Amino acid sequence: MMLRRTSHYQSLLAFFGLTSEHRKHIFDQIHQIVFHGNGGYSFIEIYELPIHLRKYIYHQIKEYYDKQNKQDTPEDLASKIKTGTVQVPDYAKGKKTAYNG
Repeated sequence: MMLRRTSHYQSLLAFFGLTSEHRKHIFDQIHQIVFHGNGGYSFIEIYELPIHLRKYIYHQIKEYYDKQNKQDTPEDLASKIKTGTVQVPDYAKGKKTAYNG
């Protein structure tokens, strides 16, 4: 007969560990920093950063991109295209481009 040990803790985990939800959140955060950091950070650098620094960098990058998205409304982009400030590539205009391969 095998006796089953009961847990003394309210948590289902008998050790300190992260649930799969927390791990996903951390890896999403690391991915966003590495991807939007434009090559300034590697996965290992961000993974080994203290938590408060990683959160600070994440929020700074998020604020920057949120500000960029607020500045460029669809009407602003349309006016930039019409005035020639933003150049639309030829393939987007429907023109055929020559392939020199």
